[in-house]
Amino acid sequence: MNAKAKNANQRVAPRVKPPKAAAVEVQIMGTDHIDVLPARDISISGIGVQVPHRFAGCDLGTEVELVITLPGMRSFRAYGIIRHWSGSSSDHFGVEFTRIDARHVSSISSYIKEYLEKLTKLPS
Repeated sequence: MNAKAKNANQRVAPRVKPPKAAAVEVQIMGTDHIDVLPARDISISGIGVQVPHRFAGCDLGTEVELVITLPGMRSFRAYGIIRHWSGSSSDHFGVEFTRIDARHVSSISSYIKEYLEKLTKLPS
């Protein structure tokens, strides 16, 4: 799977921010680093990863291997390219999936659908 947005303001798929009580865990492995981090947001086309520090040797366009754990599900492997980095007080990477099994795309899609359904059922 390889989907591209025309720009940062035009998403190709719905993106949700996992609640802390049901965090999405991401193991990110690159050439010079490995770390376990919380996902900032997730969609079927990519994942945002919150980082407490900037990974040395991890630049835009770098391919990384990911192990993603959705709440209540088994971990799965995916690969992606770092498409953006926000260097602020809340550093994060945006990773676009480049290789991910169709059944795992389906798992992410189901997770997002359930999340959005819960949001619509919350009392105002």
